[in-house]
Amino acid sequence: MRPHHKLGLVEEPEPDSSGYRRYGSAQLLRLVQVRTLAGAGVPYVRPTTDEVAAAREGWVLARALVPEGFDDCLMHVERALEDHRFVALSKRAAEAAAWESDDPRIAELATAMAGHYLAHPAQRRIVTGLQARPQAATRYKLISQHAAEQAPASARLTALVETKLRAAGVRVPGPDSR
Repeated sequence: MRPHHKLGLVEEPEPDSSGYRRYGSAQLLRLVQVRTLAGAGVPYVRPTTDEVAAAREGWVLARALVPEGFDDCLMHVERALEDHRFVALSKRAAEAAAWESDDPRIAELATAMAGHYLAHPAQRRIVTGLQARPQAATRYKLISQHAAEQAPASARLTALVETKLRAAGVRVPGPDSR
């Protein structure tokens, strides 16, 4: 990590009371980005802070934390892109990232998204596909923490969709996953 700190590519956290440096999801994401891009021979460029960059960062973090299930998840997303309603809901979810986290439209969108996933079981794998992975709770917490830091409204939307799916009996990974 030290070379990454010296180059300014990864922020160095202050030591905690025990003297250890605790790295959060943002530092983990930066490290994964630097190493992935360097491994591919691409010079590192710090991403912008727009919604596209935040979404890309989320995907990079998910890929780093769940490499064994990531390709399967992407395959389900790719298939779902043929469904115009899924695309419309996804676009609306991307727009929601800019909303205030207490915006009432978030609950309405969560209801529509959960209803769509319930009506389309194959697309439910996008939400449930990573649940049978080792250390699911730890991985879920890191990804959720990153989402909450980057876009609180999106994090609330995701939490509401997951809650609605769980209420309907769908097993969705969460902070208590095993």
